Amino acid sequence: MRGIIIPYLIRIVLAAVFLWAACHKLVYRNDSAFGSGTVFDEMIPSRTPAYFAVIGVEVALAAWLISGIRLRQGALTALLFLSFLSGVVAMEVTRSNPKPCGCFGESTTVQSSRAIRWSLVGSMCRNAALMGATAYLLLKVPRGTKRSVSLVSAAAEELQ
Repeated sequence: MRGIIIPYLIRIVLAAVFLWAACHKLVYRNDSAFGSGTVFDEMIPSRTPAYFAVIGVEVALAAWLISGIRLRQGALTALLFLSFLSGVVAMEVTRSNPKPCGCFGESTTVQSSRAIRWSLVGSMCRNAALMGATAYLLLKVPRGTKRSVSLVSAAAEELQ
């Protein structure tokens, strides 16, 4: 039963993280997350089609992971998206005057470069943990799984 619950819980947590990030970008669009003074300002300005596309990707990934349909492909897509975000944050760490990530409402008020760097490193560590959980899904979900993998259906299959 443990082999069923852990992947399911990982899917729920990953989906919750993507939904939280998307909702935060919509609600606090000018205060943080892709708002004034964040890493993503130059690449994805607030209130542009690209800005809303990122939000759409986060919502779609959350729905995909929750549905369990083609879960390996969903996990791979989430892994690629998290890798992209981590790469952008990693590049910012190397700048002489880095900008804060703004992820999940992190403060974008003026801070020292050192404090911002540590915040960015924390963001990369969080992303690494999320990527590890996503990789776990890739390894644990059987190949060729096309239908929804819910906790109930997986438990029923294991009992048979």
